[in-house]
Amino acid sequence: MSNSLIPFTQADKWGYKNQKGEVIIQAIFDQAGKFYNGIAQVKIGNQINYIDQKGRVKPVELSNISDNTAINLTDITNLNLELSRFKYREKYGYKNKIGQVIIPPQFNLAYEFAEGLASVKLGYKWVYIKLIGEVVINYKFDLAESFSQGLARVKIGKKYGYIDLLGSFVIPVKYDYIENFSENLAAVKVGKKWGYINLSGKVIINPQFDAAEIFEQGIAKVRIGNKHEYIDCKGKKINDVDSNIMVKELPKTPVIYNHSPLTPSKEDSQNLHLLHTRRRKRKNTSSG
Repeated sequence: MSNSLIPFTQADKWGYKNQKGEVIIQAIFDQAGKFYNGIAQVKIGNQINYIDQKGRVKPVELSNISDNTAINLTDITNLNLELSRFKYREKYGYKNKIGQVIIPPQFNLAYEFAEGLASVKLGYKWVYIKLIGEVVINYKFDLAESFSQGLARVKIGKKYGYIDLLGSFVIPVKYDYIENFSENLAAVKVGKKWGYINLSGKVIINPQFDAAEIFEQGIAKVRIGNKHEYIDCKGKKINDVDSNIMVKELPKTPVIYNHSPLTPSKEDSQNLHLLHTRRRKRKNTSSG
């Protein structure tokens, strides 16, 4: 049985009991998190603190954070959880937008949060955590990337696949490589050949290419041997690529610099002299 203390509430305040139900830390906190590695995060007013299992309170300071400290904020609510990643002593953690440490640095590597989850590396494996720091997808992947449109690319051993936000395998981890989805299709590698699957994992274009790029505006570039071709989303070869589809290179119009001297030419000088002479004559006539 774990010796960790358990949060309890009394008269709108939080404290901690042991496994027998005995009060160890009186209910004096406005919010309280679970203990992890002998440390819990609590809130009194607007101040977030750490406490040990004797209730001794210490302000949250980066200099006081142990590399092995991991805080579980399951019971803490109403915190500003718009988090960003930071690094401290070769470990990664997360702060909110006003600089408070919400998830102390404890991860070897970490991605930014996307769609409410972040992939982090603990030891040699990757898991996914929620904004409060709780591990929610604990499969222990060899690689786990950020979520986009409800899917994330993962790797187990030497194979790749995709999971959803619940950690279910939407696309089985069976491909030698799999690209990111573009226009609802992703290039996948089976052995030495490439094909395409859709968002549900169904093979749309059988693996047959030696190289394959992502789809853009309905077409993708593929290679068979040394020959490059374009295909549509059904795998049909496109002989004439519409110039409106492809991004055309801007014409290289030469820049013409005007190297005219700052002093006027002889012809310009004569014209200016004539102009000034006429102006003086008009001035003399009007003054007379």
